[in-house]
Amino acid sequence: NKNSTDDAHISSSSSSQPLFGRDNNTSTMVVLESIVTTIGAPSCGIQQYGKDIGSPYVEEIFNNFKNPEISMAPKSDEQVKEAFRGLCPLAPPDALDLLVNLLRLDPTHRITAQQALHHPYLADLPNITI
Repeated sequence: NKNSTDDAHISSSSSSQPLFGRDNNTSTMVVLESIVTTIGAPSCGIQQYGKDIGSPYVEEIFNNFKNPEISMAPKSDEQVKEAFRGLCPLAPPDALDLLVNLLRLDPTHRITAQQALHHPYLADLPNITI
């Protein structure tokens, strides 16, 4: 069973720690920086992304990152999987693929809940409809 309790946690460690923001004292900006470092910036560019999601604050948020070394370049799916592999070394490949598809910044490229439920990583779960 690929979803056994030994490897079912898609987290940063076997102790089920969150991928980003390790404790309650982590600021929102540090969490956002961690996310962008891992999954890359929106492929359409920061300004367009803000317009697409209807937020006038996106560009301001991205411009206020504390770490000047954060790349504002988009990443390929393989680069994102590799980053998650570093964060979740025990996660099986299907779990990494699910993460990549769930955590896309661009909602038009993100899988839906229904699609996620049919992902191969969740194949052993009973059929769930939403």
